[in-house]
Amino acid sequence: TAEKWLAEKLAPMMRALGVKLAPADPNYKYGGGFNNVDNTVWIRQANPETVLHEVSHGVTSALITNKAARSNPVVGKAVTELDDMRGVLQGSLGLGEIDLSNAAPELRTVLNDPQGPLSNTKEFLSYGMTNRPFQDFLKTLPPPPGRTEARNMWEFFKQTVTSLFGKVTPSQRS
Repeated sequence: TAEKWLAEKLAPMMRALGVKLAPADPNYKYGGGFNNVDNTVWIRQANPETVLHEVSHGVTSALITNKAARSNPVVGKAVTELDDMRGVLQGSLGLGEIDLSNAAPELRTVLNDPQGPLSNTKEFLSYGMTNRPFQDFLKTLPPPPGRTEARNMWEFFKQTVTSLFGKVTPSQRS
């Protein structure tokens, strides 16, 4: 499955980037979290989406903020492409070009969350890798301007993630 593929990619990267698991913060209201000061991930709600979301935060945050990794042209290009996708989506939503009136409540909740996928590139990446309603939403949007190699924003997102983590076999696609 896609989740297994992602977990198998993230686990060795956690070790290589020094991302550690830590006890859950009892005062935090979310199901999990990532502390970018000490590079720790904690999980209070151990369902697959939450675990993968927070672990992907740990790995991608460490990767994106690591100067050596960021100087890698592949990482730099992927970060730019993720920034572009998020910017296009924010702009289109802000201008009312995307109608969410008939969108599923789960999607509206995710998009309106101040710490959701539109809040920063790291959240955009984590939600895109783990949140099915957000993934389905990206499938309905055109790719960013000038990115004709993809049919829609979801396809472009997957191409960007693949550049960071490697190829996905047909049985791993979601």
